[in-house]
Amino acid sequence: EDAKRLVLKNLRILEVQGYASSKDGCQSIITDIAKDILNQREHRVNRRRELGRLRKTKAGLMKKKQYMQEQLEQYRHYINQCLANMNKAGSNKRVHFSTLQNGDKERKMRNKAAVKYSATKLYEKGVLYTIEGLPSNQLKNVQFVFVPLEADGVFQISARFMGVDMESVTLDIQDLLKLQYEGASVTDMFGKVKINVNLLLHFLNSKFYGK
Repeated sequence: EDAKRLVLKNLRILEVQGYASSKDGCQSIITDIAKDILNQREHRVNRRRELGRLRKTKAGLMKKKQYMQEQLEQYRHYINQCLANMNKAGSNKRVHFSTLQNGDKERKMRNKAAVKYSATKLYEKGVLYTIEGLPSNQLKNVQFVFVPLEADGVFQISARFMGVDMESVTLDIQDLLKLQYEGASVTDMFGKVKINVNLLLHFLNSKFYGK
C-alpha cells in the first residue's frame, strides 16, 4: 500500500512536469519504460563497443608513445655519436684556444678562428640557395664570416654587404644535426637566407674539424 502511494505521488509529480498524463492512464511513461527495458541490451552493446574503441585508441597511443621514446633515444645516441666523432678530431681541429694571463684573471684567445666566404662561393658549393630580395648578380657583394665560439659546436655567423656588417646569428651544430635527422633539407638563416642543411654541416665539419 505504501509503495502504491509512493508510485502515485511520483506519477503526479511527473504529470505536473509534463512527463505523464492521467488522461491516458500514464500510458506514455509506461511505454517509455518498456522501450527503455527493451533497449537496455542495445545500450549495453553500444557501451561495450565504445569501450572497445577507447581501449584500442589507448593501445595505439601507448604504442606510439613507445615508438616516439625509441626515436628520441636513437636521436640522442645519434647526436652524442656525432659530437664524439667531432671531438675525436683532436689536433685536427682548426679552432685552438690559448690562455693569456691578465693580472689575476685568465682569458682565452682564439687563433685561426674565423672563416670568410663570399655568398658566390657558398652558392657554387650548394650551401647557399637564395638570399631574399637580392639578385644573383649581387651575391659577390655579400660575405659570410664563420667564427667558432668557445662552446663546442657553436658558431657565430655574420653577414656583410660590401664590407658592412649587416646580420649576425649564433648557430648550434646540434640544431643542424636535429634538422638533418628529421629529414629537413633546407633551413632559414637571418630570416631571409635559404641554406642547405647537409651541405652546411659538411662545410662546417670540413673547415673546422677536418684535417
